[in-house]
Amino acid sequence: MKLLLSIFFSSFFLLNSFIGNTQNQRIIDSLHAELKKRNPDTKKVEILQNIANAYDYSNKDSSLMYYEKAYFIAKKTKNGNLIADVLTDIGITYNNTGENNLAIKKFDEAVAYIENENVKSEENKLRLARIYNSSGEAYRYLSNYENAMAFYNKGINVCNIIDTTNHVNFKKANEIKASCFNNIGMVNLSQGDYNDAIINYQKALKIHTKSKNLKSVATCYTNMGNVHFYQGDYEKAITYYSDALKTFEKINHKKGMSACLTNIGSVQLLIGKKTEDNKIKLKKFNLAISYYERAVTVFKDINDKNSTADCYGNIGLTYSEIAFFSNNSIDIYNKAIEYYHKTLDLKKEIKDELGTAICYINISSLNNKRKNFDEAISNANKSLLIVNKIGAKQQRKAVYENLATAYEGLNNLAKAIEYFKLSTLVKDSLFNEKKSEQLAEMEERFQSEKKQLEIDKLTNEKALQESEIKKQKILSYSFVIGFLLISVFSILLFKQFQAKKRANKILAQQKLEIEEKNEELNQQNEEITAQRDEIEAQRDEVVKHKEHIEEIHHELTDSIIYAKRIQEALLPTEEIFDEYFLEHFIIFKPHSVVSGDFYWSTKVKEYVIFSVADCTGHGVPGAFMSMLGISFLNEIVRHTHIVTAGDVLNELRRKVIHSLKQKGELEKDNIASSLNVKDGMDISLCVLNTETNELQFAGANNPLYIVKSEKLRVKSDELQDKSLSSYKVDEKSNSDFMNFTNFQLYELKPDKMPIAIYLRMDDFTNHTITVEKGDMLYLFSDGYIDQAGGKLGKRFMSKRLKQLFLDNAHLSMNEQKNVILENFENWKGDNDQVDDITILGVKLS
Repeated sequence: MKLLLSIFFSSFFLLNSFIGNTQNQRIIDSLHAELKKRNPDTKKVEILQNIANAYDYSNKDSSLMYYEKAYFIAKKTKNGNLIADVLTDIGITYNNTGENNLAIKKFDEAVAYIENENVKSEENKLRLARIYNSSGEAYRYLSNYENAMAFYNKGINVCNIIDTTNHVNFKKANEIKASCFNNIGMVNLSQGDYNDAIINYQKALKIHTKSKNLKSVATCYTNMGNVHFYQGDYEKAITYYSDALKTFEKINHKKGMSACLTNIGSVQLLIGKKTEDNKIKLKKFNLAISYYERAVTVFKDINDKNSTADCYGNIGLTYSEIAFFSNNSIDIYNKAIEYYHKTLDLKKEIKDELGTAICYINISSLNNKRKNFDEAISNANKSLLIVNKIGAKQQRKAVYENLATAYEGLNNLAKAIEYFKLSTLVKDSLFNEKKSEQLAEMEERFQSEKKQLEIDKLTNEKALQESEIKKQKILSYSFVIGFLLISVFSILLFKQFQAKKRANKILAQQKLEIEEKNEELNQQNEEITAQRDEIEAQRDEVVKHKEHIEEIHHELTDSIIYAKRIQEALLPTEEIFDEYFLEHFIIFKPHSVVSGDFYWSTKVKEYVIFSVADCTGHGVPGAFMSMLGISFLNEIVRHTHIVTAGDVLNELRRKVIHSLKQKGELEKDNIASSLNVKDGMDISLCVLNTETNELQFAGANNPLYIVKSEKLRVKSDELQDKSLSSYKVDEKSNSDFMNFTNFQLYELKPDKMPIAIYLRMDDFTNHTITVEKGDMLYLFSDGYIDQAGGKLGKRFMSKRLKQLFLDNAHLSMNEQKNVILENFENWKGDNDQVDDITILGVKLS
């Protein structure tokens, strides 16, 4: 079934990818010849873009190289539109290679160049629409569907304002708009919004039908068939695939025809497998074979050996289903084997190692069904050699399952169990890889959202600055106008005073002049009032921006709180420690919402393993590091069963260095920076043998404190001037003697090197001691001893912590926890907490 699925889903998306290699090379050769001629820079850029585009289907590295050459020449022309076109093509190529974040960066640069040119021109509107559509694709590939939808809709909005009187531009805009609708449908399909997907595919179909773009019409039919397939409406899916097939046949698009034939055959096979009616089952299987054979004919016409091999594999799979349905008919099984070998021959010819391995797996599985177990083992071992060579874990799991089945059939139960265990180990490894990918994706999405928030913040700050500048300009203008008005008014008063000294006959004339000036002043006053209203409107806009920033801050806080829930889910529960120890306490106080500290515990056979770790940093970066540490410890102890404390830390350091891609050697000139580890962790780890009471300890910068008790019997008159800070008095003692419990604290020192790349890379020391019932073990990060406080604002230090443990050793573990927390608050006072704090105390049973 694995071979069927690989063909079935790939055929949906390969409709536009086939270009004949020979024809493509002729195009490239002619373009190189044209490039050697003397051409202006703009012409050279166009030729280089065409060469890069021709390489796009066969050699992505060569394609990017020629686009970079085009970009270098385009920058010399200082033509913003030309540079934007090249950047857009580079971004699309990065999309095709899966480097979507790089693609987004190139699209943003292209938009910036267009905005520096005439954005309102029709050509630049088309450029923007194309970029928005491609940006949406990048975000869709990153599963950021919200941003993807936003950019697709921006592309549609730009297309809607293109001038309809320009037939050429309007046609281009419609094609981009149809592509946006189609891509929105893809997002709807990914999110399970099947009705919306159909609506958007129909919008794209309407535009393509009107423009008579039959290739795109067929693609829309195929996508609509996909929706009905995912909904389980297989007959309707076949109807749309058939419509797509007819359309591709009209334009003789053989790659599209073969893809549709493969799709229809695969759906017929799926219907046959699901139906209970034997007549319908056989009919559907025969229809599937018929469509696969038609697809083989087309694939052979275009010399597509890989797809031909896949179709042979599907035919073999269908015959194996018929054989099983027909009570294991030998003739039909032989037919299935015949087609599997046809697939095998072609896969070997084109050197498709993964495909060859899958063929051997299918043949092995078929022989298991025929109870031909020796042949099944032979083919499984052939596949195993290949999958081990290429590192195909999923296929290795299938090989182990086939070997387990075959050896079980031969009653070799030891071998069967051995291969079943191997398949389980591979399954667990695949699961862990998936979880690591999810963590990396969460971190990448968090960084992307953080970057967007910073951009929004800078944009708002810029808007506020511009608003403040406008306000200052208005105030300056108002001052100048006011000064001028006062000056004019003073002059008028002076003239009026002078006029009174003159003859009364000109008094009327002066009055008229004053009225005219008053009218002018009124007009200016109205202008000032309007300016005041504008200032108030700008103030309201500033308040609106402030509220928006507060909303963004709230969303970011919600994201961090969600991260805290994830971290808490990974930490062991209190019940685990209740099971392992007589008493215990856990103090876990993050500096921020999430913590860079973590505590961890598990049990393997008779060994209880527990630890406390302090990762580099605190808050979100530290939390990501802590989740990585927990994942690695689970993998090391639970899956590889390493139970030596020093070996656990050695393996943990190796995984951290490998995961964080830290350099493997330290240069003499870089000793100082090597000592300052940026990414890693300090940790104390214990391994307790519950049968022998042997305790192993290994530490990276963090020690282990052990508090032991010792009974003393002392005369009353010998107690004068003795300190009882580390003793517990037994109140049942008689008058002559008093009984004491003497508590002694022992420190197992760690190695002075972290879990990370470091100047010193020795193996971690494995301390081994024997412990007794009632012994108390304390593991902790450095947050408590580094806390500033007290009267002088100094650090708490380890000496005070040791004394604190001794002074309260006679209390229960829960009471000790309360005392330690109360002491912390008293010491800290009004100071801020400086670091994450974690303390784990256990009392041995």
